[in-house]
Amino acid sequence: MTDSVAVFVFLPYELLTRDASLLQSANNIALSGSLAELLVSYINGLEANLGNLTVEGVPRYCHID
Repeated sequence: MTDSVAVFVFLPYELLTRDASLLQSANNIALSGSLAELLVSYINGLEANLGNLTVEGVPRYCHID
């Protein structure tokens, strides 16, 4: 058995309207190429703004089961 790690990220369509169709087709797949770059850019932007997040805003970006 191979060890693996998964990251689940909610990318709100309203913030990424230009790329919404790409996001819909990439649901539950391993990303590569431009989709991986889109995810990296989103995570980098989110990380850069962690100090600006409010308690009220967190549910828009995070989902915890």
